[in-house]
Amino acid sequence: MKRIFVTCLFAGVLICQSASAVTQEFGWLDGACLASKNDHLSAGTALQVHDLDTDAIFSAQISDSKADQNSCNGLIPDRAAVNRDSGWHFYPVMTDHDITLAIAEIGNSTTESASWSAGYCSTSEGIHFSVTERDQKLWEGDYYLGYDIEATCASK
Repeated sequence: MKRIFVTCLFAGVLICQSASAVTQEFGWLDGACLASKNDHLSAGTALQVHDLDTDAIFSAQISDSKADQNSCNGLIPDRAAVNRDSGWHFYPVMTDHDITLAIAEIGNSTTESASWSAGYCSTSEGIHFSVTERDQKLWEGDYYLGYDIEATCASK
């Protein structure tokens, strides 16, 4: 779904330009737990999940409006404060598939191949997720793990 925005300036001459804004919403998963910047998701919200290890695409749904450390690795004690302070909200997910690391398009329940691609790399303290479409970055998110790991992300 896309929205079209039109901007017009009037200074003796009418000049208009339009820009297309993508309205897709994404989040990352560690196991059966979604992390999203949206704090108003509810049980039953559809997800199109892209497993980053197997490249499988499958549907899932949010099973509850809030998660706890028992259902979400991002909320275990050594991670919770940093992940929440970064603006992440956590939701348990129902699916018939095993999930390790994945990206979900929120509100999309199709299992058709998406026009965007997803990936991840490791930073010194966590995982950096990204979604791109035709070399344009649509979304990115960082997951703090609470311990040091070897960085694989390319230097910017």
